Amino acid sequence: MRIRVNRFRLASPKIAKSMKVLAMSDVHNNQMAFAGLLKLVKQEKPDYVCLAGDTLDRTDCDVSQLIDWLKSLSKMTTVVVGLGNHEMATCGFWPRRIKAGENLDFYAAVRKIKNCVLLRDTFGTFEAKGNVTFSALNMPETWYAGRETQAEFLEVLGTIPARALRKKRFNVMLSHSPNGWLAGGKLLSRGDVEILGKLDLIISGHNHGGLVPVVLRPLLMNHGFIGPKYKLFQPHAFGSWTDGETSLILSNGVTKFAETSGLAAAGRFLNKLYVPDVEVIELIPDDEYSCLCLR
Repeated sequence: MRIRVNRFRLASPKIAKSMKVLAMSDVHNNQMAFAGLLKLVKQEKPDYVCLAGDTLDRTDCDVSQLIDWLKSLSKMTTVVVGLGNHEMATCGFWPRRIKAGENLDFYAAVRKIKNCVLLRDTFGTFEAKGNVTFSALNMPETWYAGRETQAEFLEVLGTIPARALRKKRFNVMLSHSPNGWLAGGKLLSRGDVEILGKLDLIISGHNHGGLVPVVLRPLLMNHGFIGPKYKLFQPHAFGSWTDGETSLILSNGVTKFAETSGLAAAGRFLNKLYVPDVEVIELIPDDEYSCLCLR
């Protein structure tokens, strides 16, 4: 299976030593992709693999193969797992709407995997080597079920005390949906919410690249053809954004059409047409902050 690797180089004086982060989003329990992703991780040798939500597709299914895949990943490197809307509850579309709640067995199994960190709470942190802290902002199901409004997003974000993150550390946040962080083509300003002033990198997914082929992206100003819940002309569908010393990198996702999309055979065909995406992010010590998309 061919996998597209999108490469970034991010520099900061907070980074103690060079390291590599391989970020994935929207795996959706895609067992056809597991072998290719393992091969890629073996080749890239990242210090950390970050799963930025929707590793599950539906919460009422057998996840034994997914757990085996996570075990294989964690034997090669440290894996940090955040949550998306598909981990938490209702997903999919009529007539295949799934209304199961959170998969507690999945959470329990992940917690037993050595070298695999599950950040399940609304906000959780993991202090890593190289002066880097990983955190996850896991929005409630009600936010995803609604319109993903920025007002509700800021309300949840405002409940996280600024002291939850240390400003002298390089802070990486997994936040499945980018839609609360972005407005009018711009990333929220650090003045909008206190904790934003301590974030250096936000890794998101959720919008599946707007299902836009790579060759057409320069023409569409980060807008997609379609997004979650079949939202037409999805804004902020792909790309990266920087404001001051905070950057957001948006993953286009491993799986473009989830099983719960209801597209069945058509979805499987389109998943072959749309190549899986992963992000490889090099973190480099430097005197000044910068975020560069290499390709």
